[in-house]
Amino acid sequence: MIIKQISSGPLDNNIYIISNNQKQAIMIDTASDMSAAFKYIKENDLTLLSLLLTHGHFDHIAGAHEVQNLGAKIYMHEKDLFKINQSDSMASMLGISVQPFVVDKVIKNEETINIEDFSIQVIYTPGHTEGGVCYLIENNLFSGDTLFKDSFGRVDFFDSSPDKMVSSLLKLYKLNGDIIVYPGHGEKTTILREKTNNLAALI
Repeated sequence: MIIKQISSGPLDNNIYIISNNQKQAIMIDTASDMSAAFKYIKENDLTLLSLLLTHGHFDHIAGAHEVQNLGAKIYMHEKDLFKINQSDSMASMLGISVQPFVVDKVIKNEETINIEDFSIQVIYTPGHTEGGVCYLIENNLFSGDTLFKDSFGRVDFFDSSPDKMVSSLLKLYKLNGDIIVYPGHGEKTTILREKTNNLAALI
């Protein structure tokens, strides 16, 4: 399994493309500028099967319609679906508009998603948004805007919850310490490092 991290857009969103030996791939989150991601897919002759969204904020879903045009199936938690059509003043200031797309697979609970030979464990982590999730693939956690290196997601939005963020972080800190964390912004880290050094759970 190969994990490619591409940082793109005005907010430096991390797009992750995970591929296997059969040249099949899944993507986690998008950005307003998908050119580098699509270039990587083309240069490596990958077939993009699915896009898994960690939450519904505009900077993470702005490229979803372009990905869907490639034939990929989109996964998203039901509690963030309303954000697809929600106007966002910050997006407008940055000149970003979210084009309509259809969620093919609505996530309702913690579950295991099987896409070809990719086995993806959904971990429900509300706090940053009500429908925030993380995706665990083998020893790799794609944490969206829940957990960052030395930090955690904002909890000052209308559907954020500091209490739920604490619970979600404590849930993640129970995972194996050697799990590599790939956040929605910034550098990768590990569960052990954040459990040891990140005081986010003390909000």
